[in-house]
Amino acid sequence: MIRAYVSEWIRFHKTARVGILVMVGFVVLISLMLLLGSEEMGPGGGGHGGPFGGVSDLGAADGAVAALSTSANLIGIVAIALFALSVARDFEWGTIRNLLVGQPRRAILLSGKLLAVASYVVLGVVAAGVVAALLTVTLAPGQDISTDTWTVAGSLGTIGTTAIATVLWGLVGAVLAMVTRSAAISITVGVAYLLIIENLLGLVWDSAGEWLPAGVIAAFASGGTDLVSFEKSIVLAVGYAILGLGVMYLTFMRRDVTD
Repeated sequence: MIRAYVSEWIRFHKTARVGILVMVGFVVLISLMLLLGSEEMGPGGGGHGGPFGGVSDLGAADGAVAALSTSANLIGIVAIALFALSVARDFEWGTIRNLLVGQPRRAILLSGKLLAVASYVVLGVVAAGVVAALLTVTLAPGQDISTDTWTVAGSLGTIGTTAIATVLWGLVGAVLAMVTRSAAISITVGVAYLLIIENLLGLVWDSAGEWLPAGVIAAFASGGTDLVSFEKSIVLAVGYAILGLGVMYLTFMRRDVTD
C-alpha cells in the first residue's frame, strides 16, 4: 500500500497543488467578505445562508476560522474535482494498465490512490484554516470584532470536521469517476448534486436535507444543525462512506479495465 500511496502522491502533486491554492483562495475571499461585512451581518458577525452554505458566527468559539466552515461547500467542489481527476484520469489516459502491472492487487492500488488524494485534501483544508485564522486575527481588531470568545480548541475542531466533510465530498467524486470513468461527467454530476439537485429534491420532499448526502455532510461540517444533530450526521455520513467505498471497490475489482 505504501508504494501505491507514494506513487499517487508523486504523480498527482501538480494537480493537487492547484487544488490546495484554490481552497486557500476561496477561504481568503470568504474571510474578507465576513470581516468587511461584519457590521451589516449583525452582532458577532453572524448572517444568513447564501448560495454556498450558511454564514458562520464570528463571535463563536471557532470565530477565527469562521470562513472555513462558511466556504465548506466551495471547498467540497474542489475535493470532488480532485478525487474525480485522480480516479478517472487513469482510465481516460490508459495508465491504469501500467499501474496494475506494478501493483496487480486492485484493492491495494485503489486504497493507496484514495489515501494519497485524501492527504492532499486534508492538507489543503488545514492550510486554508491556518490562513483564515491568521487573516481573521490580524484584521478583526480593525473591524471592532471581539475575539474574547475565540478558542484554539474551537478552531481546531472546525478544521477537523471540515477536513473530514471535504474528504466525504471527495469520495462522492471518486465513486462517480469509478462508475463513469470520465472526469468531466463525474465532476459535473457531483457539483450539480451539491449545489442544485438536492435543493430541488427538497421542494418535493421536506425531509431531504435530513437524510440525503449534501444535507448530512453540511450538518456534520457545522457540528450539527436544527434539522440534523451532530450524532445523527456522523452515523449517516459513515453509512454513506461505507456504501460509496463498497460501490467503488466492487466496481474496480469486477470490471475489465480494458473496455
